[in-house]
Amino acid sequence: MNTTLHVVRPFAVASVVRGEAKAGTPRQQVLPRSRITTEDRDRLRLLIQARRSKNEVRDSLWLLDRKLSEALVFQPEHIPGDVITLYSRVCIINKVLREVFTFTLVFPGEASLDEGKLSVLSPIGIALFGAAEGESVVAQTPGGRVGLSIRELVYQPESADRR
Repeated sequence: MNTTLHVVRPFAVASVVRGEAKAGTPRQQVLPRSRITTEDRDRLRLLIQARRSKNEVRDSLWLLDRKLSEALVFQPEHIPGDVITLYSRVCIINKVLREVFTFTLVFPGEASLDEGKLSVLSPIGIALFGAAEGESVVAQTPGGRVGLSIRELVYQPESADRR
């Protein structure tokens, strides 16, 4: 079964695809929401409010706000262990370049690609946030659409807390 999520706005696209196509014909079904924790939702809403209060207007704020509004929300102890949350470390494959990257999803002020820290407000960060291991996402970046496969969720803080 193929499952696809498309969140579309001019210059901002995020998609999620899960499963295998059957008999060469993809069967698509809209996945209505990402999966997030109450803590991540609350912290990111504060971030969005702070940025807007400084008159910062960006497509990334709009897209993240929409994602938060439409998400399935879990208490941290109940979020599935394969879902990318804030401070998750994830191994992804760029489908075009066929390169493997490992990032930790962080707040914008902590982002450093040299240190493997990806901002949740970046196009790729927004696309990954709330997706799960084994899924593919598409992010609209300034350089064009980027297709990524989520190869492995190396670390999720909520799962580590359950051990």
